[in-house]
Amino acid sequence: PLGHLLMVALPWLNRLAAPVAPLANWVQERRLVRWLLEKTAGIDRRRSLPPLHRMHFRRWFARHRPPAGTGGKGRVVLLDDCFTTYNEPHVGSAAVRVLERAGYSVELADVFCCGRVFISKGFLHLAKARVQAQVGALARRVADGTPILGLGPSCILTLADEWPELVTTAPARAVAKAAKMADSWLAEQVRSGKCELPLTPTGAIGVAAPQA
Repeated sequence: PLGHLLMVALPWLNRLAAPVAPLANWVQERRLVRWLLEKTAGIDRRRSLPPLHRMHFRRWFARHRPPAGTGGKGRVVLLDDCFTTYNEPHVGSAAVRVLERAGYSVELADVFCCGRVFISKGFLHLAKARVQAQVGALARRVADGTPILGLGPSCILTLADEWPELVTTAPARAVAKAAKMADSWLAEQVRSGKCELPLTPTGAIGVAAPQA
């Protein structure tokens, strides 16, 4: 179905459309475009579509300069998944600042796509090819025990559960072992005394790390 093909193409479409994000966002909200998407791809016209950001997460990270002294507690690799990168970059930048505040230096996993979108639509050959192209380099970067931290469960669990199933190699198993949810991993580091994370009360919602 055309809708499946459109979803599979999202990693490429996001990358192509991000430089002209304001125009892309305007186009995707036109009534005619929403009608066409509904008729051809099965995307209900009443459903909101996530906006793209020209200053996406990977672009922000390339310009980001960590505070002096960052990295005293170690190094982490942050999975820059497609949705965080192009649709919710503020989530990624906030995670970087929190991890740096806790004393960790942050690197991006720099994977084109984890393959979840391919798997969800049955394009397993595309998912396997993507894993094979990326797993070796990523495994070498975490061979020393560095964790790979994810901000959303779908993508990080793809690394943990699907990668070693699609590619039954030692590097895939190493990546799977390193894959963790960022929030639970960081909470465990704080509980075990491996790092400290001063938090500021925010009132009704909870707590937030101070901005560096």
